[in-house]
Amino acid sequence: MKFHGFGIIRVGLESLNRIVLAGGRWKNVNVDLDSWIPGVNGLINWHHEDVKLVSDLIGDDEKWNTTLVDNTFQPEIANKIKSIYISENSQDSLIWFCKRNGQFTTKSAYKLICQENQINDVTWMKIWHMKLLPKAVLFVWKLSAEVLNFRSNLYDKLGHPDPCCVLCSSDSRETAKNLFVECCFTRAVWFGLGLQIPYFNTNCFEWVKTWFDTPLKEWKEIFAIICWKIWKYRNMVAFQAVKPNPLDYMNMIRNAINEWNTAYRKDSSGKISSSTNVTQLQKAFQKNGVSRSTHNCIRADVSYDSDTGEYGIGLILM
Repeated sequence: MKFHGFGIIRVGLESLNRIVLAGGRWKNVNVDLDSWIPGVNGLINWHHEDVKLVSDLIGDDEKWNTTLVDNTFQPEIANKIKSIYISENSQDSLIWFCKRNGQFTTKSAYKLICQENQINDVTWMKIWHMKLLPKAVLFVWKLSAEVLNFRSNLYDKLGHPDPCCVLCSSDSRETAKNLFVECCFTRAVWFGLGLQIPYFNTNCFEWVKTWFDTPLKEWKEIFAIICWKIWKYRNMVAFQAVKPNPLDYMNMIRNAINEWNTAYRKDSSGKISSSTNVTQLQKAFQKNGVSRSTHNCIRADVSYDSDTGEYGIGLILM
């Protein structure tokens, strides 16, 4: 599901079209201004001065004046009006047209939004069933829904002064693809862990969706943990003035993965197993064809400035 800022408000307001007025008296319901016809949200260019209230369309016998209705409205709308039941003793009231009892519920509104926007991908349900801490699962959902506050988003929408990545201090705009895939700091972390970065195709949701496909589905929680820790470390750099250090950061990720293995990983017998570590995961990745690329030679060079504490590393895969 993908709604941003005022987008979700717009969808909510559009759903209010399903709230209609119903009643027996109809003396307080305007024909053109109120939403009282199922599926019709007000009438445009209403010129019938003699018919202002819905009660004007009801005869003395407390039934619809079918002749007046047919002469005033188009056939499709006239048929909808004549199908509305008139109660003799009830007062005008609001009803939620999506429920038989007329009562509004957030669950019914959510289902309505999902149906109208064709949100039926089972990946969303799979995300909530991931074997992770609830806050980690919530992060994956936010990542998939593209509601994380990347600097580029804040720059475009709120005028943040700097849209660039905080980890690599480059001129690259901080986006999901940049932070989790393209950033040189992030790539060094993935490389240091011995894991290949899952291919980022079109958007965050499609990227996360590939985690649930073969052969990546066995390691979807590992990808989630790494991305979650990258996001947390990025926030530490941005808000706590932590100096980026890929070696320290890789140790943090290894510890997090090992803690996850202890808490969630199960062996073939269904029992919790704490024996799996990062090295074994790397071997499993290689066995399933999800390892990093193999090369004959890697040429490396490192530079360090003792005065400023800045460092750099260069790799050439031969």
